[in-house]
Amino acid sequence: MNKYLAILVFALLVMLGVAERSSAQHSEEPLVVGWTEIAPLFRAEPDGRAGGFGAEIMREVAERAGFHISFRKFSRAEDLIRAQVLGNIDLMPAIAALPVLAENNIFSDPIAQTHMRIFIRTEDAETLDPATMADVRIAVPGVPVGTEGTSFIARNVPVAIPVSTNSIMELLRGTVDALIASDNVTIADAHALRLDHRILAVGPPLRSFDRVITLRRELADLMPAINQAIAELEADGTLEELRGINRVSVAPLEPDVLKVGVFHAPPYSMINPDGTFSGFSVDTIRHLTKSAGIAIEFVEIDEESLALGPAPDRYDLLPQAAVNEEARQRMDFTAPIDRASFAVFTRVGEGRQISDLYSLMGSRLGVEAVGVARQLAENHEGLELRIFDGPDALLNGLLVGQVDAILYPRHAITVAAARLGVQDQIREIETPIHSVDRAIALRFGLGQTRERLNAVIPGYLASSMDTQIREEYFGTPVFWTDSRITFVRNALIIGAVSLLLLFIAWARWRQKRTTQARRKFASTLVDQIPLGMVLVSPQGVIEFANQFVKDRTPDGHALMKRGNNFKKMVETLIDNGTISMNGRTKEAFLGQLDGNGLRLHSANEFKFSGGKTYVRTTLPLGADGTLLTYADVTEDRRQLTEIRNLNAKLLQQVSLASAANAELRAFAYATSHDLKAPTNTTSLLISELGEALAPHMSEDDAEMFEDLTATNQRMAQLIDDVLEYTNAIGSEMKRSEVDMDVLLSEILDDLKADIIASGAEIERAPLPKINAHPAQMRQLLQNLISNAIKFRAPDRPPKISVTTERSRRGEVAFAVTDNGIGMRSELQGRIFTPFTRLNAQEDYAGSGLGLAICQRIAMNHGGKIEVTSDVGEGSQFRVRIKES
Repeated sequence: MNKYLAILVFALLVMLGVAERSSAQHSEEPLVVGWTEIAPLFRAEPDGRAGGFGAEIMREVAERAGFHISFRKFSRAEDLIRAQVLGNIDLMPAIAALPVLAENNIFSDPIAQTHMRIFIRTEDAETLDPATMADVRIAVPGVPVGTEGTSFIARNVPVAIPVSTNSIMELLRGTVDALIASDNVTIADAHALRLDHRILAVGPPLRSFDRVITLRRELADLMPAINQAIAELEADGTLEELRGINRVSVAPLEPDVLKVGVFHAPPYSMINPDGTFSGFSVDTIRHLTKSAGIAIEFVEIDEESLALGPAPDRYDLLPQAAVNEEARQRMDFTAPIDRASFAVFTRVGEGRQISDLYSLMGSRLGVEAVGVARQLAENHEGLELRIFDGPDALLNGLLVGQVDAILYPRHAITVAAARLGVQDQIREIETPIHSVDRAIALRFGLGQTRERLNAVIPGYLASSMDTQIREEYFGTPVFWTDSRITFVRNALIIGAVSLLLLFIAWARWRQKRTTQARRKFASTLVDQIPLGMVLVSPQGVIEFANQFVKDRTPDGHALMKRGNNFKKMVETLIDNGTISMNGRTKEAFLGQLDGNGLRLHSANEFKFSGGKTYVRTTLPLGADGTLLTYADVTEDRRQLTEIRNLNAKLLQQVSLASAANAELRAFAYATSHDLKAPTNTTSLLISELGEALAPHMSEDDAEMFEDLTATNQRMAQLIDDVLEYTNAIGSEMKRSEVDMDVLLSEILDDLKADIIASGAEIERAPLPKINAHPAQMRQLLQNLISNAIKFRAPDRPPKISVTTERSRRGEVAFAVTDNGIGMRSELQGRIFTPFTRLNAQEDYAGSGLGLAICQRIAMNHGGKIEVTSDVGEGSQFRVRIKES
């Protein structure tokens, strides 16, 4: 009995102590609120204070519930939860009602909700569907994900990556293909990394849970007041506003048409009497969104909406807003597109020396109700602030003496003063008080829109359109001011990074699609290709056998079943006579299939009793075992025998053909060579006869004699061309390095008389050094240039260019282009045929062998000549030869 009484007394003392502590905390001691940096729930403000949704909601609740709080920071979430479990802290806001906390804590009504979602890379949106996703790598959290999530993980490959920022980076690197995580924390982390446009939540939530305020059970009497405060905050919209500002409520998907909020603040944004919108920032965003392919509509907003910033239930974009840390907590920003310099203006004749806001202490300072100027002024004590609506009102207040000075963006005041005609009545202090970047402001959740705008901003800032708009609203500026250089530089850097990220995303998307297609193809291929495949584990057990090997092995569907011992299966086939030993012993055959044999690369040929021949190849896979492939080579062996017989016949025929070709070349050469001597003799006799008979010939006889001379010359040229063509066909290809630049110079010297006579203009570009037959390359290039001079148009001098051309790997190419008579497209395939002429002999002399010789030389070098031509426009001959 004494024992139980002692326990009862101890319990009463504990309860009294708790009650006394609770009462003291209610009135004197602040309750300790634990927190750690987890975006968007908690963040550290610049001064080190706790910020974010959890801190802000806790301050609101404490104020309304009537108790004091202090914050205690923990380095890790695990330490924070442990402290709450052990009772070392009193409150923990914005946390899930975890079972580990339930024993010593009670939970408030919900203050927010979190969903466990599947995230993928944006570029995989078309290929990865959560409903059908299987066998892909999934980064999974360390918390329950519900029935749907468990089923989803079961049909894929889970990968444990506990930290959310790490999991996002692993997803983008391609280490995993998808990620399961809480939506608000993941999106906040991605936005902090400026990667929110790279990930996408797909499919319905796998699990949803409430976020609450956790309170130690000893302080349970506070919970009604806490819940009452939560209800009030929910009712008056404060709680939803805090959820939206801190991104605890996940923003909706990007709409097809974005709303742009416009507040009347000339010259940046103006609402005209006819209801249209204009101004520097309005026109700028109008051009930028058009370039980026983004549909927008302008909506008028009031001062309160401007101060609150973009939100899903208000508007999506602001044309321009000042970029600072306070603004970044409430909205997102593109790359800077302007810089606003805030200056102090006074009346002309004001004798007081003003250098900064401190020198205005005790003065009346005019500022606008919302904006950076008011924030700057409120940070300086001793100023008497007067609030005005826009630059016109500020100027009027200054000139009538309502204020001693005004603080506003200098561009806006300068333009307004010029419009009102009072520019001579005000003066600007020389040094700007403050400068701030201005950018397009977006609500959170528009990462894709932000990056599309960032991609076009650099080009726009360097364009004439930006200059025109600035001149329209601010007058003619000095174009490359320091601030503009800064803007363009920063924008170019951001744009380049954005383009790089987009390129990386595209490349990974393309690689991902290719990989998926290959996997799908491989899964079908394994059972359909005409190749047997058997995977044997390191222990010698069959892990997999495809359809090919099962169908072609007697009783294969039973013998090749997964789990059977592979060596015993082969021994069974030997014992029942299925495998022919071909003189080998059973032990030697099976010896290739022991542990060492399967770990070595080897190929063995064997026959089945039915006559089929197979080649088995081993491919060791290390710890994964060995892949055995079986190729049916029965038909190959039969065809190989036939091929060997055919090759023998073919070699015999090739030998006969080579001999015949050699005889034909020898005959052509001998005939051409033998005809050369009588032709030369005939030429000499005709010349001597002409000199002897010249005094006695009539005009008709002389003309006939000239025809005879020309005919004999053509015969001689034809014989020369036939000799050259024969040489081109039969000459041995002894290559050496040929400097085409030097060769071209020599050819132009040789053709100098023809070039001068025709008035030809030769353009040349650097040509490569190539490995070729020097004499043949000289003949080829000289023929092409001579043809370009010969086949010139009668109404203009020849223009000929010799250039290097792009070529395939292993080839070099150059081209000869002219402005001559050209040819019809249907005739271009005939010009390389020997003795083919497209023009009359009396118009353009020749044998019709020149281009045939050129083509033969190109073919000797493993290439060819291609021609493109238009009648009356000229021709281009493109020569390709192989490097060797």
